Amino acid sequence: MGKHKWPDLPAIALFFGMVGLALVMIFLPQNSSSFDGGAGGPIERGIDRLSLKLGDFELSDIREQPRDTEFVGSEISLNFRGEKYDFSDVILKGRGNSTWNQPKSPLVMKLNEKVDLFDKGKSRKWLLLANYLDDSNLRNHIGLKAAEVLGMNYAIKGDFVEVFVNGEYSGLYYLTDKVEISKERIDLREPLGILMERRDDVREDSSDTCYSARYEQCFVVKDVVSKDNTAASAYDFVEAFKKFEKALDSWDYEAIKKTIDVESFAKYYLLSELTVNPDAYIVSEYFYKDGVTDVIHMGPGWDFDYALANRRWTWAEDEEFYSPTALNQNVPEDSFIAKLLEMPEFQLEVRNVYVKTLGKSKDDFYHFAEHEAMRIYSVATINNIVWGQQDYETSARELISWLKERLKYLDEVFGQVVE
Repeated sequence: MGKHKWPDLPAIALFFGMVGLALVMIFLPQNSSSFDGGAGGPIERGIDRLSLKLGDFELSDIREQPRDTEFVGSEISLNFRGEKYDFSDVILKGRGNSTWNQPKSPLVMKLNEKVDLFDKGKSRKWLLLANYLDDSNLRNHIGLKAAEVLGMNYAIKGDFVEVFVNGEYSGLYYLTDKVEISKERIDLREPLGILMERRDDVREDSSDTCYSARYEQCFVVKDVVSKDNTAASAYDFVEAFKKFEKALDSWDYEAIKKTIDVESFAKYYLLSELTVNPDAYIVSEYFYKDGVTDVIHMGPGWDFDYALANRRWTWAEDEEFYSPTALNQNVPEDSFIAKLLEMPEFQLEVRNVYVKTLGKSKDDFYHFAEHEAMRIYSVATINNIVWGQQDYETSARELISWLKERLKYLDEVFGQVVE
């Protein structure tokens, strides 16, 4: 049986991390009235636990191989939302783009049996996100919740788990759905149904093919209803996207509505504006189309590591980019979304979507984010000490404060419907 090692984490850092862990448990504040500027510190409320017993390999072995390399023979014990699960013969492999080469890396878990964790139906494949690039550990959680609040189809679900590997503490992770076609996740049925991911390029370690539309945007096949129809499905999608771009060039909004699900594009735009996601319209962006007669839909929302004013890792020198009172900072010039935003009909669609969704729920959404920051307080604090990340409380308070200002600004911009 392979012994778990702490990849790229010096023993001295681990030692002081565990000392810090003990201090946190002793001096952790036990009361809180508000996370955003309130007196006192928050108390942890119920983080579930996942125990992973590796097969004949180490976690570092996964990172040293191509992402699609499968490692077999692990076992998982999961206590989650009041239920106890045990799995054997679990298959693990790596995943992620910028998160892949970090000391704390995300994983794909393929279980030996299907399980329903989020009341969406049973599945074998689940993800463990490491959130190493996010010192608050909250950005993916808040971003996915925002997609749900906006009413995006097939919004991804997730929740926090405390992970132990071969009996050793491995930190706070985020357990989520996998973005894939299935009855329980993205329910496409037609033979040419397809889920596409837009990337800035194709990874060197990938065998993916880059399908381009008129502006040489790189679409990669993420999943298909029928593997035998992969090429035909991709062709159908790209040709449909070209028709959309042609309609854009002609400023023909009626033709645009025949090629895309306008409401889904408006929801994705609002999600990107709320989170100010620098990856938006570039990478980790999903589209789906359920066969020849369907239009192109945008979503589900995904990947918020760099979003929500994460100044530590991206755009640190550009304060205006992450200003809570700036608009369209992440909209590329001469992009399809920039052209859509010039059309009064799409502007009205955006406002109407906002008023019906986030506009109604902005206070509840903010309180959700604040509550979750409190809920993970002690575990996230320990995680950040162990993995050498910045102080959790400072990072979380900055995020929650920024979100409050962002929601206020967006309501001023989109809160009035123009007839």
